[in-house]
Amino acid sequence: MNQQTRFDLWDAENRFHQFKRIFDRSFDAIMNDDYFTSSSAELSENYSDDDVKELEELLHHLKAEEDSQVTQAFIGSILLSTYSLFEFGALEMCRHFLVEKGFGLGLRDLSGQGVEKIKIISKLTSTRLPVSGQEWEKVLDYRTIRNVIAHNHGFLDNSSLAKIEKVIERNTGRVALDNSTGAATTLFIGRNFVDESFGCFIRYLRQLNHCFELELSQC
Repeated sequence: MNQQTRFDLWDAENRFHQFKRIFDRSFDAIMNDDYFTSSSAELSENYSDDDVKELEELLHHLKAEEDSQVTQAFIGSILLSTYSLFEFGALEMCRHFLVEKGFGLGLRDLSGQGVEKIKIISKLTSTRLPVSGQEWEKVLDYRTIRNVIAHNHGFLDNSSLAKIEKVIERNTGRVALDNSTGAATTLFIGRNFVDESFGCFIRYLRQLNHCFELELSQC
């Protein structure tokens, strides 16, 4: 059991590091696109200075808007992928633990969705698991943001706004509301929010793994 848990954790950490490298390279490539520079040079050859200035302002605005849409779509897809990997790893550890301890329970027997089952397991089995504190709170914040992206494509209605207000307060400077379109409120996710998620998921899985190994060593 312990060898299998360590292998899963090691494999998950490697995958998170791979996601991080892909995220950094791709994000930098999006932001360093030279489309605006090349387009400006072409305008200078075909239009007067006044027209060029006006067209450059329009082009710059369109480019900024496009960059924002592209980066938000990319950030959202990365967060969906990394959270899925994290939740799968955490629940696999839980499943192995329940089997090894002989509780006669499977994950399907437990109430709650996703990582909520970790708290249920801690209560039912009287096992000390990391279901409080800063890392746990961050995990729940990432889950909330993930759900908004997965189920609402980042758009927020009145009910989802009420649920996410505290998450935004705890992540000031990393997550914000965007009303710039005037059509609907959307969620703006900063690069630093995703950057921090890689470390958070790895640290939490290590904590969870340590708690399970400690409990199983007493069998």
